[in-house]
Amino acid sequence: MDAQTFLDNFGTIAQAPGGIDQLRELIRQLAVRGRITDQDRDDESATELLNRIDAERSARIKNNKLRPQKRMTTLVTPDDCPTGWVAVRLGDIFDLEYGKSLAKSNRVEDGEIPVYGSNGVVGSHDVALVEQAAVVIGRKGSSGAVNTCYGPSWPIDTTYFVTPYGGMTVDFSALVLQAAHLEEIQRATAIPGLNRDDAYARATWLPPLAEQHRIVAKVDELMALCDQLETQQQTRTQTTTKLRTSALNALTTAKTADDLQTAWQRIHTNWGALSADVQGMDGLRQLILNLAVRGRLVEEEPGDEPVEDLLESISTNRSRLVADGLIKVDKQASPGTSATNPFELPARWRWIRLADFAYLEMGQSPPGSTYNDKEEGLPFFQGKADFTDNHPIPSTWCTQPKKIAQAGDVLISIRAPIGPTNLAIEESCIGRGLAVLRPLGGVPSRYLRIVIDASRAALEALGTGTTFKAISRKNLAPFLLPVPPLAEQQRIVAKVDELMALCDELESRLVERDQVGEALAASVADAFTA
Repeated sequence: MDAQTFLDNFGTIAQAPGGIDQLRELIRQLAVRGRITDQDRDDESATELLNRIDAERSARIKNNKLRPQKRMTTLVTPDDCPTGWVAVRLGDIFDLEYGKSLAKSNRVEDGEIPVYGSNGVVGSHDVALVEQAAVVIGRKGSSGAVNTCYGPSWPIDTTYFVTPYGGMTVDFSALVLQAAHLEEIQRATAIPGLNRDDAYARATWLPPLAEQHRIVAKVDELMALCDQLETQQQTRTQTTTKLRTSALNALTTAKTADDLQTAWQRIHTNWGALSADVQGMDGLRQLILNLAVRGRLVEEEPGDEPVEDLLESISTNRSRLVADGLIKVDKQASPGTSATNPFELPARWRWIRLADFAYLEMGQSPPGSTYNDKEEGLPFFQGKADFTDNHPIPSTWCTQPKKIAQAGDVLISIRAPIGPTNLAIEESCIGRGLAVLRPLGGVPSRYLRIVIDASRAALEALGTGTTFKAISRKNLAPFLLPVPPLAEQQRIVAKVDELMALCDELESRLVERDQVGEALAASVADAFTA
């Protein structure tokens, strides 16, 4: 890939995650390798510039204004170095001089001289330590940070400063020092520090002085474009966030069928903007779940069997399991009143306690001697760490299980963190980090999982503990669930699956778009920074 291809794909790279920062770094690397400007054979050679630098440095050393550096080996200029350029080390063209301490109490607050710390201006003074323009480099703390000062300044003792030789500007000098990534050089001390000898050893290429000016001009142009793209991205993100918040709030608070239709049409019309970034997809998925458990995703059907028939079937099923000693007898409590219900339900829906709606069993880890890695016994799941997007993956196996989940059961993480769910795909052993939920009365497991996923924030609020939060059976059993007629549950599951598939498709496209930008940036980096 050549430099023109890079410039042609500027916008594509910018769209990738962290793309603007990647662009800025690539611009610097291309600049110090002569890839963003043309060479002019009439330019004075960089060798002449290097001779002037040596002469100016020697004069300062002779006048006792500078201590000489340690001698380093000379670099051989490679064949791919641009015409008129020369390979050097940073120590060949720069001297990093120590800043000087200036206590805050000794500074003049309204002075005209900026006081520089390792990461920029930290105050002001009325006297300058350095009279000419300089590049200030972090020595302690933010070691390697590069700041440019165009006039007199006072760099304090946590910094180095560089006053360029041979007519070089502080802008080009700063560009070279930034591209050298001095922040990567840190001594192993309590406070990160930059050692001068390590910095001096860094290799770079020195262009003719005239080309340096062209490089700075081109870099300024491209950096301004980066700033413009970044501002546009920030504006677009803010607009999208406001639109998303407004549209989703309108959909959630719609009270009539007409309001709901209007709000949903707004979502549908602006779906591209609402899902313009991967981060926004999680909000859309949560919205779908919230609408599902409020009866706002599918139409009610007058011919559906009343929900009371379902509740009676659930109660009969539960009573039989209690009589057979298969589930615990939880202290009964009637569904909450209108004052305690989480939200208003459609007329044909009812509230019911979790322990009345489903078989509920808290996990319990068996003795350690029963675990094995030979895939003998039942797969063992301890908590959310064993979950993937599609199904659980066992952390080990267990030959003497105490708590068992069946295929199709809802598994919910009940400690660190609370709320993530999955469906068991086979008979499994469940550890203390999980609870098993098995719907009664023919209720689809997928509907129960939808309700739990939509209620995650409320479930997290029930957690207790200091080291980590966990939810107990006492708090989980009375948790209220919204229950529609059975046929409507099935329609809800189908609609949620449909919309979640759409979200997955959109997210895949967004990820693919981001990957294109990342791959393009990586391709440029491989081509120009190797």
